[in-house]
Amino acid sequence: MVSTDTLRKLLSYNENTGELTWRSRSVDAFKSEREHKRWNTRYANTIAGSRDPSGYYLIKIFGKQYNAHRIIYQYVTGSVPEIIDHKDGDPSNNRFNNLRDVNTT
Repeated sequence: MVSTDTLRKLLSYNENTGELTWRSRSVDAFKSEREHKRWNTRYANTIAGSRDPSGYYLIKIFGKQYNAHRIIYQYVTGSVPEIIDHKDGDPSNNRFNNLRDVNTT
């Protein structure tokens, strides 16, 4: 998993909607200024990821795909539990108050 600091640099989390959005990235994160401008124009301040057929949101970071609810749990708490559950059973409801570490309940 990506470090919590890196997640917080790359993404912004809205606790009211449960959505993650891409933050603007600095030019030093890219090979060229052109790539920097292209990425920020296309992705900065847009909702990160997409929904899979099961209803879970998936986000690709540095070429690896992650479940949004796992990213959100780590983003908020700094920890990465083995199993995270949606309390209401809705895999698209990624508000932090709807997520729980199954190992501690």
